Amino acid sequence: YHGHVMDQVHSRNGGIILMHETNDRTVATLKDIIETLITEGYKFTNMDAPEMRQYLRLPAPPATSP
Repeated sequence: YHGHVMDQVHSRNGGIILMHETNDRTVATLKDIIETLITEGYKFTNMDAPEMRQYLRLPAPPATSP
């Protein structure tokens, strides 16, 4: 499973990884996957981070008043 996840990350040059804790393989390999990604220089963020907007199909944020 670890190899499959890493192959997918490498083939897409990063991306969003969605995992479910209901899959025993995910739980068993999550720590190794995270450590490998960090070692390879990948960064973690959440979908609310401003830098993620470019990857999401969301309407523009409302304009702020002066």
